[in-house]
Amino acid sequence: MAIFTIANPNNMDFEHISIESGLSQGTINTIFQDSKGFMWFGTEEGLNRYDGYEMKVFKNIPGDSTSLSANYVWSICEDSLGFIWVGVDGGGVSRFDPMYEKFKSYYHDEKDSLSLSSNAVEPILFDNMGNLWIGTWGGGLDSYNYESDDFTNFPLLTGKTDNSYHQYIFSICEDNDGFIWVGTDGAGIFKLNKSGKVLKQYLNDPNDKFSLSNNIVPKIICDTDGDLWIATYGSGLNKLNTKTEK
Repeated sequence: MAIFTIANPNNMDFEHISIESGLSQGTINTIFQDSKGFMWFGTEEGLNRYDGYEMKVFKNIPGDSTSLSANYVWSICEDSLGFIWVGVDGGGVSRFDPMYEKFKSYYHDEKDSLSLSSNAVEPILFDNMGNLWIGTWGGGLDSYNYESDDFTNFPLLTGKTDNSYHQYIFSICEDNDGFIWVGTDGAGIFKLNKSGKVLKQYLNDPNDKFSLSNNIVPKIICDTDGDLWIATYGSGLNKLNTKTEK
């Protein structure tokens, strides 16, 4: 006879890290751990770095171009050089130099085609090929050029859906073979090769029960088996085998 025990949830002790502990604000949009072990928290009121004992807060300081560009933080990522990239709503993207603890910020400039395509930045991904991908809200997908210190925009065009939906990006994921998967707000999922070329668009088809269940895709994760786990808005989870694409 098998006996199963269920842990009493009251025996689980959670450590609470709050504003009283030094956190800049109580709404956490994103969490990231860097290569040195620091924990980073993006809030609606600044960027927080935690060493396990103390919290350090980084915020925009008016008139200081080396401070965080704006305070509403959506995403945090680290590149191979150790720079921390911070996606900010309304402030483009800020690159943090841990040696000097200063930021360099990048913004959209309508007169410069090599600038960031939008100042509203959501996901950021540093892939295994050394590419930094930046998903914007309204400007589509960008890639940062390290040598020239500027950006290239990659149009997500297939002709299957209204192009305006392609410009609003929720999530970016790299699979085990190096392909880039982009989840959008209404245009489903795009599969790109390592150079940023669109290979395929995945959409909901009401007549196909095995198609993507919803075209709004807030999050994509690739597991150790190479399968994609796809979160949708209102239509549950989808799972895709990247080898068979089923």
